[in-house]
Amino acid sequence: MAAIFFVHGADPKNNIFDGLLETHASYHGYEMPNVCPGFQGQPIKGFSGLEALVGDDCGGKAHLWIMEYLHKGNLSLPVDYVNLSRCLDAVSSDLKYPCARFEVLVVTTLCSMKRLGFPNDIALKIAESLVLETLWTILESFDCRDVSKVEEEMQWALGDDANRDRRQRS
Repeated sequence: MAAIFFVHGADPKNNIFDGLLETHASYHGYEMPNVCPGFQGQPIKGFSGLEALVGDDCGGKAHLWIMEYLHKGNLSLPVDYVNLSRCLDAVSSDLKYPCARFEVLVVTTLCSMKRLGFPNDIALKIAESLVLETLWTILESFDCRDVSKVEEEMQWALGDDANRDRRQRS
């Protein structure tokens, strides 16, 4: 749900988690709300508050990590690639986007940039921008669009010869 709210304008940096987990009964005043285990009593702002809310839920943490990088708008593939790959692997069934497809996208993009003679730092910036755009599209589309078509359009724009040849034949 948080990912859906995020792509439709909710800003997690405005989130404040107070450690209380409301139940149906507590919401209507029949019992006290549950207190999140390990909560220290001070409200936690932003993504840290959302992380405290999801607790040990691996999928929830993976969604939040992806959302945080999209929120920051920057990514360093040399630093973040392994963690991003793990996060996508954890939520691939939710997003209907296999981690292997992400890995192929990154490798294909970097190889294409190298083949075209781009310097490594420029190729990395292009690949990082493509990854962020792809992640945003994946979150936006959840079940609404076929992500492979979005990926194909992006590769086409980059001049991927294999996709160009395939498209010209069809």
